[in-house]
Amino acid sequence: RLYSPAAAGPGLLIRVGLAAIALVSVFMTVVIVGHRSLALDENLPDKELRALQYAMAEEGVGKQLEISTRLADTYPEHAWIQVIHGTVLMRSERWSEAVGHLRQVEEDWPEYVAAEPFFDNDIAWALFRGHPDDKASISEGLERVRRNLATDRSNHAMQNTLALGLYLDGQYRQAERALSAAMTAAAEEERGSDVYLDVLIQL
Repeated sequence: RLYSPAAAGPGLLIRVGLAAIALVSVFMTVVIVGHRSLALDENLPDKELRALQYAMAEEGVGKQLEISTRLADTYPEHAWIQVIHGTVLMRSERWSEAVGHLRQVEEDWPEYVAAEPFFDNDIAWALFRGHPDDKASISEGLERVRRNLATDRSNHAMQNTLALGLYLDGQYRQAERALSAAMTAAAEEERGSDVYLDVLIQL
């Protein structure tokens, strides 16, 4: 209708103007969305996560910690990145720091933590390794690992953590039973740390 003879008259300019505004609006929307998509793509941590994955497989814990620290500082609002950083802190045997970091994650994202099957187990292991002589830490760790075991009774890693906590708590017979369950469930190549713990318990 825009160019038909019936469309001529004072309304023609208004219609042409509105059509032009509509076209410019569509064009600007496409440009802005495209620009923001590119900017978002640049900010996503995929490259850093791939670098961390490579470091986990091929390089030492120093490089892993460097990358995970940078990720945690850059993306403080991402719960899963903060959990990864807590895991790397544990791999680096920075036990107290790992406990503090994971507790902060638990406080900031309780719903996320509730869905993480190994979260309590990881904190328990860090508590046992970082504070083996502290009764309160051992008690908290045992409570946490038992909470995880309630959802997965036969899990080898959780049984192993429970055995370590019971050993530190002086409950040697219970520790031996828990470790026996862990070793039964574990593949042969996974039993190295179990054998070491077994020797401690037997002694």
